[in-house]
Amino acid sequence: MEYTQKIVDFILNTKYEDLPPKAIDNARGRILDCIGCGFAGTAEETGRIVRTYLLDNGGNPQATVLNSGIRTSVTSAAFANGVLMHAMDYDDNSMPAMAHTTTCVLPAALAVSEYAGADGRDLLLAYVIGHEVFNKVAACLTTECWYKGFHGTGIFGAYGACAAAGKLLGLNRDEMTRALGIAASSFTGLKQNMGSMTKPYHAGRAAESGVRACLFAKWGFTSKPNAFEGPQGYVHVFSTEPRWDHIDELGKVWEIVERPPFIKPHPSCGGTHASMNALRFLMKEHPEISEDTVEQLIVGANAGVPGQLLYHDAKDTLEAKFCIEFCLAVMLHYRRWGLSLHTQENVDDPKIKAIYPKISVVVDEELSKRLPPEFADLTSILTVVMKDGTRYQKEADCPDFSYEEIKEKYWETSALAIDRETAEKVERIIADLGDHGSLTDLYELMG
Repeated sequence: MEYTQKIVDFILNTKYEDLPPKAIDNARGRILDCIGCGFAGTAEETGRIVRTYLLDNGGNPQATVLNSGIRTSVTSAAFANGVLMHAMDYDDNSMPAMAHTTTCVLPAALAVSEYAGADGRDLLLAYVIGHEVFNKVAACLTTECWYKGFHGTGIFGAYGACAAAGKLLGLNRDEMTRALGIAASSFTGLKQNMGSMTKPYHAGRAAESGVRACLFAKWGFTSKPNAFEGPQGYVHVFSTEPRWDHIDELGKVWEIVERPPFIKPHPSCGGTHASMNALRFLMKEHPEISEDTVEQLIVGANAGVPGQLLYHDAKDTLEAKFCIEFCLAVMLHYRRWGLSLHTQENVDDPKIKAIYPKISVVVDEELSKRLPPEFADLTSILTVVMKDGTRYQKEADCPDFSYEEIKEKYWETSALAIDRETAEKVERIIADLGDHGSLTDLYELMG
């Protein structure tokens, strides 16, 4: 029980005053980004089906679902908002987890904040606690389960959501221990379902499971206190060489400060972004690079990247998120990236498809040696071979966004679902979240 209790201690003992200022700043940006992604998700077919499900199943009006006019049970709201926030695969991406933290933790924190009557400071604290637990647990397990085909978001997500929900519900030590034990049996998600609506379902289930674990524990539901680190427990099921030192770092090394989730400028898999960023840089440096002048685009990647890029001739926008050919072809054709380009029209465009044969992905052995497997998404080396034989090469990481840049993305995503005046009111609340009292106005604007 040693490591379970270290997680419990961190959840119960961490106060708002303990949070580094940078943790608060980074949290505000990720919260705003994910809410915007959730608004955009309501405009997707995925969002329509989620709304149909909620209307069909009902639920006590305890918490708000984004842009729906629906208040439902706290667990259903966490589920629905988790699906919506991940529907476009446009939400932030965490390393070393190789997973999506905010889309699991934030829906749980928002739903329970409303259910429990928490204020803005409580919400911020719960989000950061959930973020840290999610990512420390992920680092402890390493990416072994990810490379076997499990989707990390669904594997680690219930832990992060449980930590956030437990903090907001004020669980005591025994209750929090039992909640984490329940969460240990709440994992879900296979990478084979990437490129379908089931991928965001993983995030929704994780958020819902974390909240439910806390409610069940509060009401007396039992679990084994060593469900996390026991011989047949969560850690040993998913990892043969766990890194327990990461659990020891809780509250000492802050993931949201040292390695905050990166904000996506394009609604596609995290494994596409470093090479897209490299191409963006090269086109700025060498304006002659175009679809007419390029012979080859060779993506040099960490050994973990090809396993994410499941589709090489995407049939729809969901598959296109995991199709490096589509993502780089769109970037080359339009000389930019972004939500407005990720359309079925572009997926079907013969001009875009004509670029596909020029694009290949290779495992760069030197890059793989210096880039740990849990940072597969971080860096790519792109080689551009021109028709005249000229070669250009660029190594680039995933892009880094300031809060102002996050706001610009938020205006774009939120505009798919709500008017600018409402979007601005939501942004002002998030910008001032640490000093905001009752969040009733936020829930009203979000709903």
